Amino acid sequence: MSVKSSHKITHQQADGLVYLPFAKRYAFNFADLDASLKAYIPVEAGTWILGVAARISAAFTNSGTQALVIGDGADPDGYIPTALIIPATVNSHSFSLGGTGAYALGKYYPTTGMVILDFTDVSTAGTIEVFVLYNGQEN
Repeated sequence: MSVKSSHKITHQQADGLVYLPFAKRYAFNFADLDASLKAYIPVEAGTWILGVAARISAAFTNSGTQALVIGDGADPDGYIPTALIIPATVNSHSFSLGGTGAYALGKYYPTTGMVILDFTDVSTAGTIEVFVLYNGQEN
């Protein structure tokens, strides 16, 4: 049995693309931090980041009170402002989407950039997982 349809697929429908959001996971430990206590996630030009989530999977230990912000070069705490994640507490977590940071609704990067994790104190142990939610159109 054959089925016939009077619907013709137009050029626009045939060439249409579907983009689904996806996340990439990054893990950093205390040894990954540079001399300024930062870790970096590169962002390609033309990228939409919908949100950033982070979770402490192994507590960061130090001699002082550890704090963390996540942002970029334009706004150091644009994704996750201070006090939302406690680095010394396992499973402390936050998600920027709908949060209080400047990028609560995401951010478009017309040029290359970096998501920056910025700690306030030197640690001797600790691991953080960071999930970056992209719009689905990867370059």
